[in-house]
Amino acid sequence: MHKTGITRQASISASLVLFNTPQDQIASLLHSVENSQWKIRLIIVDNSPTNALEQECKGHEYHFMGANLGFGKGHNYAIKQVQSDFHVLLNPDISFEPDLLDQLITPMLQDPSVVGCSPKVLYPDGRLQRLTKLLPTPANLFARRFLPPLGAVLDYNYELQWMNPDQRLELSNASGCFFAFRTAIFKKINGFDERFFMYMEDIDLTRRMAQEGRLLYIPEAVVIHAHAKESYKNKKLLLIHLKSAQLYFSKWGWFFDKIRKQSNKKILAQKIK
Repeated sequence: MHKTGITRQASISASLVLFNTPQDQIASLLHSVENSQWKIRLIIVDNSPTNALEQECKGHEYHFMGANLGFGKGHNYAIKQVQSDFHVLLNPDISFEPDLLDQLITPMLQDPSVVGCSPKVLYPDGRLQRLTKLLPTPANLFARRFLPPLGAVLDYNYELQWMNPDQRLELSNASGCFFAFRTAIFKKINGFDERFFMYMEDIDLTRRMAQEGRLLYIPEAVVIHAHAKESYKNKKLLLIHLKSAQLYFSKWGWFFDKIRKQSNKKILAQKIK
């Protein structure tokens, strides 16, 4: 049952990209989707080498791609299938309560300038995941991977560690693990840049989206994310991450990025004194 009349007038879609995903993760996420107070049209794109996961996705729109298209290209394919008011990007390792989307969609219904909303993200043990960040500089990404002491110093601002996690904040960089936005805005900016196979495609997307309106961090909306920084453990994924970083900074600017400078200044102006 929806909490307000206005929410019943909005159509919601969501997309999920799979690649050899553990079945228990899929089951947990689908439980959250199916118990949501919103009716959600879920498009599932399976990049796995076989369609063995199809049985886990019964009751939803399942598309077996037969090849690993990558994260962004998979979500682009899914969103081309829908004509909704709002869309939600989902990671398979997410779970959430039935009223979550009320918290994320209502700000967009109430304020046309808000084009996307990001939740508070917690580890399964309740710790805060610092996924709300500034737009990265090369120093941010490379120091935290290869010079951890320097990375830890830079992370104070980069990860918005000064932020009160229980207060709303305007963003320009939101995590793609769970992100709700106006479908029309996603399509206006042509969705994900498909040159990114994996990693940093969500930074590229949300910074472009922030140029179309306001992105908000909504602390009342809470999701659980079993996140595991795989590129820190797997050399192949590390190389993919580095390639994505090279593409990102070549696209937007390594040291001279006017949008980054203006955006980060705006976010830091919200800093707790």
